[in-house]
Amino acid sequence: MLLADWDISGKHVLITGASAGIGKATARDLAERGAVLTLAGRSEHKTRQVIEEIAAGGGTARFLQIDLASPSSVMEAAEEFLSLRQPLNVLINNAGVGGTKGITPEGFELAFGTNHLGHHLLTRWLEPLLIESSPARLIVVSSSVHHNVKSIKWRRLQRRTSSPLGNPEYRTSKLANILDARRWAQRFEGTGVDVHIVHPGLVASEIWRDLPLPLRRMFANKGQSIEEGADTSIWAATSPELDGVSGRYYGKRTEKRISDLAADADLADQMWDRTEEWLSDWLPLG
Repeated sequence: MLLADWDISGKHVLITGASAGIGKATARDLAERGAVLTLAGRSEHKTRQVIEEIAAGGGTARFLQIDLASPSSVMEAAEEFLSLRQPLNVLINNAGVGGTKGITPEGFELAFGTNHLGHHLLTRWLEPLLIESSPARLIVVSSSVHHNVKSIKWRRLQRRTSSPLGNPEYRTSKLANILDARRWAQRFEGTGVDVHIVHPGLVASEIWRDLPLPLRRMFANKGQSIEEGADTSIWAATSPELDGVSGRYYGKRTEKRISDLAADADLADQMWDRTEEWLSDWLPLG
């Protein structure tokens, strides 16, 4: 049901990972509210199915090819989006991989390289446009599992996933999302760009498709629907009560406590500096 929220009609929204799961549910809801959507993802076929659904309901959406595990792909996607010469009022860094193992072409653990590095690079390229389009919002989809991280094993971020199911690596990537978002909130201070960090809750989503069948069934039985999982992202993108509020973490439309590690300003600085160094070959000039 549509609520009398911040009027997003006619505003330009970019969502990563909208071909399925909470990204898809977020896109469909915002399209109903009249947002002009760009859906960024790896699978053009799956994303275009969502675009067709949105168009059938009278909404507007376009596809943007991106592979967040590849800095070159992220850079090319950002350049293509910038070439459209349109505003960017809301950037929703939603896409993610979990419960999977691997390594990116540049040698980073797959979940960290996709969930954190890819989104950091995309935001760095789109940073000037967000400021130019202000008032604007950056929505970062993280997770409460960041509370389970006791320390960051820096060396493990630059090797193939080592745990059996990839869960510790996924948790670290979600901690990195929060550390990065808090630094973005500082960086955007005074520009009219607000940063909101959201936790969707346990969701029966395709993100867990690589987990063993018993675990997938657990998520299906105990998880929320994708619509319920998307609710806080939608609220963060549209709620007027969040105007001028930035750098906070929400679940079920309520501010939640982040872990002591996520609140560590020195660790946030270290994550930012290492990330910038690792991505130095692909960062925008200036």
